[in-house]
Amino acid sequence: MLLAVSNCTCHDDVQEFVWKGEDAKPGEVPWQVAFVFKNKTGLDKLRGGGIIIDEKWILTAAHLFRDYDRENDLVYVIGKGELEVLTGTNDLLDDKKRIGIESIIIPADYRSCGAFNDIALVKLSERLVLGVRGQRYIYAPNGAQYHRYTQQGTELKVSGWGHDEHSDIQRKLQIGSVPVADHGECREANFRMDNIVTGDMLCAGYQLSGGTDTCSGDSGGPLYALDEEGHPILIGITSWGEGCSSSGLYGIYTNVYHYIDWVNENCRDCLKYTAPDI
Repeated sequence: MLLAVSNCTCHDDVQEFVWKGEDAKPGEVPWQVAFVFKNKTGLDKLRGGGIIIDEKWILTAAHLFRDYDRENDLVYVIGKGELEVLTGTNDLLDDKKRIGIESIIIPADYRSCGAFNDIALVKLSERLVLGVRGQRYIYAPNGAQYHRYTQQGTELKVSGWGHDEHSDIQRKLQIGSVPVADHGECREANFRMDNIVTGDMLCAGYQLSGGTDTCSGDSGGPLYALDEEGHPILIGITSWGEGCSSSGLYGIYTNVYHYIDWVNENCRDCLKYTAPDI
């Protein structure tokens, strides 16, 4: 069941990037894609990130397509015809493989104000050839994996091309590690968002400023673990935060495990498991 939350107040200080990350090695994050504006070149073509879960499907954040314009107090829509998916590269300026979007599925209860149910499925206009050009899918978590990798203090990986500490979009894909935070502590810490950290969200990051974090431009990218055999397990989707690497505040991620039923209802056989128990 999807969670709807009412009576939220939006603020200006909501951002989403991998702050103080490092360049990802070639092929290190082959499930990462970028959503870029069609017919636009350069680093500023970036809209956000996405995650390969199937040869025709990408999982990402809903607010890449329906976002809240705080200045004019309205929701604006970015349609499938405005964006393409850049895949198979760590270099944002490598435009060799852009793929069109066939359709976008967003939860009916998605709220752009507050980023509730911030998840989306994107169907590609053509199939990816997995296993070549650095493209492969990431695995969904089964119950045991989810509970294991969401324990407080567990280090998880994040990646994206978003702004660095100088507010610059990165040409090369950045990767870093962040620890899972206590949910109650996170809820209380994000006071400027009126404690709207809900059960369909995960918190990760460092309590003190200066550590690795996600920030603007990283939205839709993965929060993931690697199991003992090196299989990537998707735990979260970069969603929102207050500032970047701010003292006492954490990055907020959509809890993928919470949405497994929704994904399966809209995209049969898209999710893959190393050892499903659900």
